[in-house]
This record gives sequence, structure tokens and C-alpha cells, in this order.
Amino acid sequence: MTQPQFELVYGSLKALRTSISQQKALVSLLNDQTPDQDQYTSLRIQLILPSDYNPHSFDLLAYQYILGSALKLLDPTPLIEARYFKHKDHSLDLAWQSSEWSLSITVANSHSVSTAQLSINGQKSIHLTEMIEPQSISAHLAQHYLKAIALSERAQRFGVATQSPDAVIHESVLIHPSVEVSGEVTIGANTRIWHFSKLLGPVKIGEDCSFGQNVVIEKGVEIGRNVKVQNNVSIYAGVVLEDDVFCGPSMVFTNVGTPRSHYPRRNAYSVTRIGKGASIGANATIVCGHSLGRYAFVGAGAVVTKNVPDFALVYGNPARIHGWACYCGVRLKFNKTDPNSDLEFAKCEECSRQYELKQGKVTALSPLDSSFLPPK
Repeated sequence: MTQPQFELVYGSLKALRTSISQQKALVSLLNDQTPDQDQYTSLRIQLILPSDYNPHSFDLLAYQYILGSALKLLDPTPLIEARYFKHKDHSLDLAWQSSEWSLSITVANSHSVSTAQLSINGQKSIHLTEMIEPQSISAHLAQHYLKAIALSERAQRFGVATQSPDAVIHESVLIHPSVEVSGEVTIGANTRIWHFSKLLGPVKIGEDCSFGQNVVIEKGVEIGRNVKVQNNVSIYAGVVLEDDVFCGPSMVFTNVGTPRSHYPRRNAYSVTRIGKGASIGANATIVCGHSLGRYAFVGAGAVVTKNVPDFALVYGNPARIHGWACYCGVRLKFNKTDPNSDLEFAKCEECSRQYELKQGKVTALSPLDSSFLPPK
């Protein structure tokens, strides 16, 4: 049997304020004529405000109170999504969704809503006119309510928050409304995440990162600060990106060496570690279980099948070392100062940092940060 959807309509801002001040929101759903509480799976509330009232100034606390009232009627399962839409006609749509129920609020003025719109899909409309004594709230319900408030504020900031209430997102973060964030996701200050990306927690992302369009970050991924990931990159479980890593457009990570559709190897993922400052070119592939050293440089289209040392410049299929790259990305030119020694030295033509090369290992002789001052 299909469970009922109920629609509630406030006819004016005064009615809304009276309802809130006297704590009687959703009173009509609490009388003896309505079905039992466990039958409610969907609530829709319409706030039709005076024609001169701007819905954009609608108080966030008002609809948070309505949310708290609705949770008394709905199964208090954790929320997974909140939405905050501003329409061209100045109306607002606010919505919350859990795995078991949905609640939506429309806020509009009388210029933008006709009488015919007060009944949606022929469902029952209930007007709030009666009073009710305040109801107590359990500790269990209070926890869901507090998380729902946090998610509501996040939705108002981002437009759409398809995000777990357990996510910890710094207030300076920019997330496009089309982004989905679920599970325990932590995002540091000033990070930007663009269109159609998806984050599946638990995931930790540092400060000052940037993720382009259509980036997928799976459970267990660790990402440092100032990481740049371009469009169409999937970062799978087992991948670790240290600080200052750059991932070019459409480059590929893997996490299972012998994948089979009919023989899944979940939770048996190989670890792929990308060292601090490393760069991966467009369309390159990093076969799982290998590491890129600090400031390594992988050319476009390369297929990495073995560990790459610090500062190495690799490209080809399979990728091989074809030289060495500076901290700033410029190719280094090593020369011997002593023909009887296997030690070689290089000075970057762009930033003047100096390095030594011995037995296939590059060591920086200059600081690898912004404090370095080129010699005069």
C-alpha cells in the first residue's frame, strides 16, 4: 500500500510566526484522524507570504524549527541530503532527504503562487490553525536535529548539500551545488570542488586544494594540502596524495592489480603513494602498488609500472626515466665537475636551485620551499 504524502500550507507570514511562537507547527497532523506516526514518509509545507515579502529574507531559524517539528512525525533516520534553491521568481525550495523519508518547504509570495498551486498532485492540504502544547524531544532525536541544522546551514551556503551530516567542511570551502558528499568527509579551508564531482567518505582533504569537474574520490583516500586535480580523474581507495601534488586531466589511478568482475577483491587494494610536489600529466596511468617520489614528473600519456624516484622525469609506455626535473618543473642538466667521480651537479636555469646526482639518486642542495633565494 502506498503511504500518504501530506501537504501543509501556511496562508501568511503572520500564521507562520504565530505557529512558531506558540510551537504548534504541524499540529493538524497530530490529531486522531490522521494515520499512525510510522506511516509518514513524505511531508510538503508551503509558506505563502504577503506579496511585498521577499522569500530570500526568510529566517533560517524558522524552517529549522519546522524541521524539528517534522522529525517528531518522521522516522528520525540520519539525513543524507539538503537542498536550498533560489528560483527566478524569487521563491525558495528547501528540502531534506533521508533513506526513509523526505521533507520539503516552498517559500513564495502571493505574486508568484496561484491558488491552484496550493494542492500538488491532488494530495491533501492541511491548514494550521489550532494550538498544541510543546512536545518533549528525546536525546536520540536531538542528535539528528543538531546534525540536520548543520546540514541546513551548509545547503544554504552551497545551494545543494548532498552531504552527510557527519562531514566536517570548513566555512571557506567552495562546493558547486552539483557535488555529492557522503560519509565522513573532512575538507580543509579554501578548497574548491567543481561540477558533478563525488566524495565518498571516509575521506580527508587538506587546505587550499582544487578539484575540477567530474572528480570522484573514494573511501579511504588521503589528500594533503594544495593538491590540484583536473577534470575527469577518479581517485580510488588506496591512493595517497601528499602536499602539492598535481594530477592532469583524465589521468588514471588503479587499485587492484588483477581485477575480475566475477571475483571481486574488495578491501584488498594496493597502496599508491604520490610524493610531495609530484606532477602527473594528462591521460597518464599509474598502475597500483607503485609510488612516485617527491617532485617526480610523469609525462602525458605515460604508463607507470614501477616506482619512480624523487625528481625523476618519466614518460612512455612503460614509463622510463628520461631525465630529472627541478622543484619548479624545469628539466635539469647534470654535468660532472670531476671526470674521475661519479658525482654530477645541476643548477636550474629558471629558479637557480642546485642538485647533485649520484648512482641514480638526486639530492637537493637548495631549500625546496618559497624561502629559497637564488644566489646573486
